[in-house]
Amino acid sequence: MYIPYAFQQGATGVATIEPFTGDFYDGFEGDTIAPVRTINQFSNGDLIVGGKFTVYQQGQANVTVYGVTSLERTTGDIVSGFTSPFTSQVDVRVVRADNKRSSGTATDLLVVGDTATPYIRFLNSDGSSQSGWPSFNGSVRAAAFDQKGGLYLGGDFTTVGGTSANRIVKLDIATKSIDTSFAYGTGFNNTVNSIDIDYTNEKILVGGNFTIFNGSSANNVRALVKLDTNASVSSGWNSVIGTVSRRQVFMCKFNSDASRIAICGDFFEIEGANAYNNAQVDGNGELLTGYTYITQEVGSAFLAAYHNDKAVFCGGNNAGLFTDRIPGGSGVTASPTWKALSTGYVDSTDWVYPNGDYSPSRAYVWDLYQQSDGTAILGGYSVKNWQTATNNGIVYVDTDGSFLG
Repeated sequence: MYIPYAFQQGATGVATIEPFTGDFYDGFEGDTIAPVRTINQFSNGDLIVGGKFTVYQQGQANVTVYGVTSLERTTGDIVSGFTSPFTSQVDVRVVRADNKRSSGTATDLLVVGDTATPYIRFLNSDGSSQSGWPSFNGSVRAAAFDQKGGLYLGGDFTTVGGTSANRIVKLDIATKSIDTSFAYGTGFNNTVNSIDIDYTNEKILVGGNFTIFNGSSANNVRALVKLDTNASVSSGWNSVIGTVSRRQVFMCKFNSDASRIAICGDFFEIEGANAYNNAQVDGNGELLTGYTYITQEVGSAFLAAYHNDKAVFCGGNNAGLFTDRIPGGSGVTASPTWKALSTGYVDSTDWVYPNGDYSPSRAYVWDLYQQSDGTAILGGYSVKNWQTATNNGIVYVDTDGSFLG
């Protein structure tokens, strides 16, 4: 996963919740607000928040917390008993918990990836470290648990436990070793930023800055590829993204039935059609028609995800946060409409947008993790002025995007 803020779904309706309060900072100085890169949750619903922060403001108190913490999912209070493994500022890029099991029991293993040695931490649900896991020789930027005790990891590493693993690997949780059934071969030739899983069909979606996978430089393995559980390219996959100079996917996400895929990054065309940095493709990687895509430079985009099966993006250069459309901004001279394709899309007017400043320093949102009840928690650098509310780094919203706390 590329560096994200977050949409994280969780909690209940507005009438039954406690106020979700709290700000993340990189220090005690005013508005020097550190990014919340990533949010996930344990199987009991407690949130896991990762980023570059060093301070969390809980109520009137400033609590020192480095890089990762666990929050109660409706109040935002730090979960009692959770202790970050870090003792100084770090830059956590991904947090994921073993919470997707369809067989066996969820372990609540917590994986924390960052850009500094040792690059990855394998933790218990209280933040304490587990032993016996293999070492990585480069940053871990992406992680996804499957439903059967497997863990896919991606990033900049080239060895895992001394074994060649070029930027992608699958670990067996029970044995804490490489699962060789995922036969990645020579792997990727450049960074993996994002991994998502289609649990129904057991497909692995990988996005990044690569142009070669396992020796192949075919168009359909460049920047975005869908793999089977044995690491072969899925039959029918036909993605063609950008040119060599502009071909990087920062985030890629399946929708609920894996018929659509939201992608964002640094690219300007798909299959020869202009689509700057945000797009949707079908389950085979083909560009979805019926949309007016962005056809002008709006800066790299960092969020591509689904909230209640509606595509949600965050663009650069004041494009701000948008669903199926782009709100106006000084960096966007026109505001194309993202048109509904079929049932299952919610019209963009049903989703409530933040008021105020859309600039990149105020409105970047870089991740989305959806829970079953449809509310959301956004994290950012910073998320401010959300319907007159001022929150730094984290916001709790309802199914339509309206402010809950």
